[in-house]
Amino acid sequence: MSGKIEMVGEFAQSEMAVIAIIDTSGSMGGEKIGQVNDGMRKAVEYLCDFNDESIDVAVKVGCLTFSSGAEWLNPKKPLEDPLNFVWHDVNAGGYTDFGAACKELEKVLTVEEKGGWMKSRGGIAPVLILMSDGIPTDAYGKALNNLKKRGWFKGALKTAIAIGHDADKDMLEQFTGNVEAIFDVTAFQDLSKVIRKLVVTASMVQSQTTSMTNADGESDTSNLTFDQVEAQKEQISQLKESVDASINDADLADDF
Repeated sequence: MSGKIEMVGEFAQSEMAVIAIIDTSGSMGGEKIGQVNDGMRKAVEYLCDFNDESIDVAVKVGCLTFSSGAEWLNPKKPLEDPLNFVWHDVNAGGYTDFGAACKELEKVLTVEEKGGWMKSRGGIAPVLILMSDGIPTDAYGKALNNLKKRGWFKGALKTAIAIGHDADKDMLEQFTGNVEAIFDVTAFQDLSKVIRKLVVTASMVQSQTTSMTNADGESDTSNLTFDQVEAQKEQISQLKESVDASINDADLADDF
């Protein structure tokens, strides 16, 4: 389960989850879902390299899809070593049940003692990347509010990709807590590159943070300090600069 400390040689490694939450509703069909599959497959390959080169951080990867309901790509093991993670192409179809995705994510971002995949103390808060092209079709407010109470969610580096012109920016901002954390992709041929670059950069940035400061992963009342909020804003600024540069530089297309 995620959050544990592993030993590599004489070094202790803290686990960090990188989770993609992907809208696979009917409107995501065609080029969009193809770009998502390509981007995620290559992103997982990068995370394998990341773990090979990292001394103090071990990444676990997970993928949660939502359409008519929500499910993990590997329901029995939502988070696993990228070396053992097999990407199975996802298909588009159905509704946009974002609330169902929030409920599933909350289960995983719950401490091990209560059936989740997170340690109650220590570890590095996860990277969460939400991708959507439309408007939720379920009443997601309560589920999202419950998710926001999780200490691991509060400390997470939360980003979103707004795919096309019909993406619900209000919903994405509610998830990320910061409109600057939303990356717009209207040229669908750029989507795979944005996914790869975002996974690459977000993993690097978050892995350099301190351990999760909300030691009680179940806390409903503790909030991030002013310094922690400012640090998250700086992380998002770094991501924006890096991802925007990759979109505008065709030479970077094959590098990520």
